[in-house]
Amino acid sequence: MKEMEVVLMSSTPTPELICARAMRSCRTLEAAHELPMTHDDARRLIKAAKKMGHFGVLEFAHFTFSVKNVSRALTHQFVRHRLFSFCQQSQRAVDVEGEDNKPSYIYPDSIQMMGEDAVQDYDMMMEEIFTSYTRFKDVYKMEPEDARFLLPNACATNIVVSGNARVWLHFFKLRLDPHAQWEIRKMAKIMYEECLRLAPSIFEEIPISV
Repeated sequence: MKEMEVVLMSSTPTPELICARAMRSCRTLEAAHELPMTHDDARRLIKAAKKMGHFGVLEFAHFTFSVKNVSRALTHQFVRHRLFSFCQQSQRAVDVEGEDNKPSYIYPDSIQMMGEDAVQDYDMMMEEIFTSYTRFKDVYKMEPEDARFLLPNACATNIVVSGNARVWLHFFKLRLDPHAQWEIRKMAKIMYEECLRLAPSIFEEIPISV
């Protein structure tokens, strides 16, 4: 069974200090890089900026994640957040059956809660789909870009996403909500905890529902 992996690949060094210096530079003769700034100063300024709705200063901190083994159902939702930058694994260039020639797909939580019979039925359906996919490629010589029309939203995929703190705030507020779909909510929780660890004054006010 494929397990979701979420890895923070890079982030702005001292994100709170960067955002706070950007904010302070609007109202001083000094350039941002010349401003003295403690972490306490930064947290106080960021909280003030959020209270005033001055969210533009949060756009100077960036966070980039690599995500492995999530469904296409998740990424179809994810890429709707258009202010992020994305790179996703291609079904034209990458064999979706993987190195072991076995189908690579994600199980919904609901299937596993239904019991072993439901899991076996789900596996059987996935096997049938992937067998048809392989037959169209190997027997009918269909190009992978067309054979992929047969593939389900359950296909496992990898994706890289990058965005500034303001965009991440918006994403977390939507995708940590209890009404968000379970898989993207699970991913968002892991991402949120990483961002919160690095920049608590930016992200601390968002409730976690999972």
